[in-house]
Amino acid sequence: MRFIIPRMNMAFICLFLLLQGCKTEPEPIHYGSDACAVCRMIIVDPHFGAELITVKGKIYKFDSIECMVKYLRSNSSLDLKQDRCLVVDHSRTGELVDIEKANFLFSEQLLSPMGESLSAFGSKDSLNQYLQRFGGQAISWNELSNRVK
Repeated sequence: MRFIIPRMNMAFICLFLLLQGCKTEPEPIHYGSDACAVCRMIIVDPHFGAELITVKGKIYKFDSIECMVKYLRSNSSLDLKQDRCLVVDHSRTGELVDIEKANFLFSEQLLSPMGESLSAFGSKDSLNQYLQRFGGQAISWNELSNRVK
C-alpha cells in the first residue's frame, strides 16, 4: 500500500521543516553541565557566560566573554552582522543579552572565569550600580575585544 501525501500538505510540511531548521533562538546555558567551546571548562558561574548563534543555527556556549572573543577571532568565516552574539547579564544570573544592547565593565574586583575581569549588564543602571560598588571602567564592545589577550 502506498501512502500518498497531497501536494499542498507536502508543501506545508516542507515549509515547516525548513523553518524549524532556521530556528535561532538563544538556548539557556546549563550551568554545571555545558562546556565552553574554547577552553572546554564546565560553565559553572551563572553571573558569566556567552553564547554565539550562527546564521545556520549552530549554538556555541562559552564560560566567559573573553572565550567568546577568542572564538570570534579564530573563526574568520563568522559574520557578526548575521551571526548573533549574546552575553550573560551579570546582575540577572543566566539572562542573555545581545552584545549590541549590552553594557560592559572592566573591574578587577569582579574576576571573570578566565581572569580578565570583564562582565556585561543588560542596562546602564545595572552597570552604574556595579561601577559604584566595585569601581572599574565602563567599556565598549570594541574596547573589550581589544582588551582580551
